Amino acid sequence: MKTRHGLIPLLVFLLLTSACGAPETTLPPDTPPSTTEEIPVAEGVQTSTPSPTPPEPVREPPTVPAPENVTPIPPLTAGEPATITSIYMITELGGWAIGGDQDPGDHVLRTLDGGETWADVTPPEPIESTVPARKAAVGSFLNLDRAWVLFYPDEFYGGLAPASIWWTDDGGTNWTQGALDKRLEINEDPPSVLFVDNQTGWIFVESVVGMGHHLFYLLQSEDGGNSWAVQTEPPDSVTTCHRTAITFLDSQHGWMTSQCPFELAGGVYLETTNNGGDTWERLTLPPPTGNPTHFEQSSLCRTRSPNLLGQGQGTLIVTCHLKSGGTSDLVYSTRDDGSTWQTSTFPGGELSMQADGFGWAFGMEISNTLDFGLTWERVKIVSWEGQFSFIDHERGWAVARSGEEIALVQTIDGGKTWQELDPIVAPSMTISQAEACMLSASSPITAYTRPSLQAEPFGDLPVGISLYATARTADGWIGFDPGYAQAANIGVFHHRWVQEGPAIDLEGDCDSLPIVVGPPPGICFNMFMIDAPLLAEPLHGADVLHLISSSDYAMVIGKSADGWLKIDLSVGNIGQNIEGWVEGMNANFNGPCADLPIITP
Repeated sequence: MKTRHGLIPLLVFLLLTSACGAPETTLPPDTPPSTTEEIPVAEGVQTSTPSPTPPEPVREPPTVPAPENVTPIPPLTAGEPATITSIYMITELGGWAIGGDQDPGDHVLRTLDGGETWADVTPPEPIESTVPARKAAVGSFLNLDRAWVLFYPDEFYGGLAPASIWWTDDGGTNWTQGALDKRLEINEDPPSVLFVDNQTGWIFVESVVGMGHHLFYLLQSEDGGNSWAVQTEPPDSVTTCHRTAITFLDSQHGWMTSQCPFELAGGVYLETTNNGGDTWERLTLPPPTGNPTHFEQSSLCRTRSPNLLGQGQGTLIVTCHLKSGGTSDLVYSTRDDGSTWQTSTFPGGELSMQADGFGWAFGMEISNTLDFGLTWERVKIVSWEGQFSFIDHERGWAVARSGEEIALVQTIDGGKTWQELDPIVAPSMTISQAEACMLSASSPITAYTRPSLQAEPFGDLPVGISLYATARTADGWIGFDPGYAQAANIGVFHHRWVQEGPAIDLEGDCDSLPIVVGPPPGICFNMFMIDAPLLAEPLHGADVLHLISSSDYAMVIGKSADGWLKIDLSVGNIGQNIEGWVEGMNANFNGPCADLPIITP
């Protein structure tokens, strides 16, 4: 049974502020290719982006309580190294992982310090089972508080197997077991769990039947994981097609990709749903632009890495095995529900695309794009295969594998360089939280997008909610982590702000909070994600007035007719009375930047 204690979920605050979006940004290209990164050390990339969380209805008591009189998976030993096998970061400090790859089963881990230490928050999954196999786990992690974890027998090939699902809404302090009564046939790829909001989620399992046939199960929950209904199962789901991935944008719209024999499928296709997975429609993809016989030149093609970016908008990869030898990878992108497609070459790996057109190709060659995959810039060649988790364009983590070796690595420069972390098991989640600076309100107070009463309000901070404080200003503002990833918003622009005073309580290690220069309201700033020279004129080869460092920010005065930006360094964190020009390729705006004046040099 579930006992309530611990922190009040951050989710409450986010629900009240969901109408207040992050400032619009424009993104810069990345840097030129760099050399191979050697890290002696899995696969797959979580690509779905959760939709805004709707208000949560009153829950009924869970149908299935947590089991009693059983032996749960034992906790990891505090202070010992933590083996991370998959990672899902939410903010620059907080995130989740699956790890502890020893018997009798996987562990659910949570960090509050960027991956240095991990609290073991594994639910009380019994080690006893009718199936003689180690218990593996997969999860869906909506924010720092709410997660769902599915346990299933690893490497089990004896037919239908029992599985169990757990959910938490307080960061793993407490778990409730859902009523998953269906036994599943799991013998190929790991199952997947995907929640798009507090209530709506799916379990997807794909298996081999034999004789070139596959089957899949699709189960849906509409009550936060308490109960599950079967949407699709065998024998109706048995076909010659291998489903490679599934993703949902919201409670209604989803994509499913496949690999099907040409002679039976009659083409390359994508399956789409507009009713939450109850029914699926096959959408046949056209051959790539400029090569109408491409599919005819291939012996087998598959669709994979689906990314739903908005209603009617999405990208995916088509990989074909060519009759002449080798493979080809193509990005397919649509903005009209698949009526038309734009195609381009893909550098390989897994695709992770964002709604603004910025995307990653994650493989041993790491590349990024600014235009929905029309063009790609190589960032790095590494010597390992990885499962990646980025919270913005610069900061990311990866579980890096090379042979039998495994390591957790981190980048703060968009993947150009990677540093290995040495994660350890935290003594307990409570101690891990105590080491952070926690902010709470003793009476209602408004939070702002910038540290000023004249800034745009972010929302009202309810009494009692606890948040992770991350910075402070010299004039008495406290910055906190809002608990969700923000593409391109870096440094002080990632924070939300409250004014220090009687209504604010701070606990933990708050003396070490960094003192930062807060951006004033009503000003268009450029957030520099790479080093950039400030030039005397908007011309290549002009005199360099100052070298702006990555993570600096400064006021944008205007722009030239050909896209150069005029920058004032006196407003921002640099604080020098210098005005000059930077190339438009460095644009990464925050604030009222839509109507910049045209300045004639």
